[in-house]
Amino acid sequence: MKRPPLKLTFAYSDTSERKVISLENDGIACIPVIGFDNYRKVWKGPEIHCHPECMEISLCLRGGLDFEFRGEVRKLMPGNVAVAGPDDPHRFRSYPKRLSKYWMLFRIPKGNFPLLSLSQKEAKWLVNGLTSLSGAIFDGERLEPFFRRIFRIYDTVPQKSPERSLLMRSAVTELLIRIVECSKLPPKMATNAQVKEIMEAMIEHPEADYPVSALAEKAGISRSNLLTRFKKFTGLPPHTFLMAQRIRRAKELIEQGDRSVSAIADSLGFSSSQHFATCFRQATGRMPSEWNGYRFKKKGVQQ
Repeated sequence: MKRPPLKLTFAYSDTSERKVISLENDGIACIPVIGFDNYRKVWKGPEIHCHPECMEISLCLRGGLDFEFRGEVRKLMPGNVAVAGPDDPHRFRSYPKRLSKYWMLFRIPKGNFPLLSLSQKEAKWLVNGLTSLSGAIFDGERLEPFFRRIFRIYDTVPQKSPERSLLMRSAVTELLIRIVECSKLPPKMATNAQVKEIMEAMIEHPEADYPVSALAEKAGISRSNLLTRFKKFTGLPPHTFLMAQRIRRAKELIEQGDRSVSAIADSLGFSSSQHFATCFRQATGRMPSEWNGYRFKKKGVQQ
């Protein structure tokens, strides 16, 4: 016996900015909706709403969100998970440009409807763990690959095949268990020593790339926590700090006088000499070719 379908207030879609799918046809009745948003422009948020019978679980990947929950507005940062229960009025007030997030509705099982082929005790543990999270915001950056795996299975594994059924059920079960586990973990913050190590690497090797996600993964912390601690320690976000080190090193190389502007730009990881010149002028008020003349003139005035 199948559970009656939900009445949804939005449509399933598959565009470059929004993919919304159902897993019900794959035998996953507890996930009537799962989505991935990747907005290129600002979008107006929905009205205050509830999802009868369902928990809404959202993982912010990029861009800050204002999560309004039962009249209280809370900030959702990259790496954070927000959960709303079936009777909780909630909404995201707006979707900023370049927002990226995963989200889904978990339909709470009732009566004799099974949950992912789990035993009654296993299903009870999982449902109790998820429903206890209503109103919670917690660090869930570790969940991204589990969401991504579900979409990969949906897109690549042949429909109505035993392989797809097994893989999808396994992936959804793993994701739901990980959500419960992540909610119980204390936020792990970067230590000053970790931030200092990153900062010193940028000073020593400003030509290298330092993707925040890779730095966070190496440190075993969330991206949002690394950004918070780095800015608190240095006063600047990582990219701004790195750019300042590149400009500092560029001044040294210009003053040595044995390299062209193009060679300096290439050696410091700028995408082009034009990009380098723009960044240099923004930082110093002068073009790279003007720097030595300005420096000597300034030195002469001071003397």
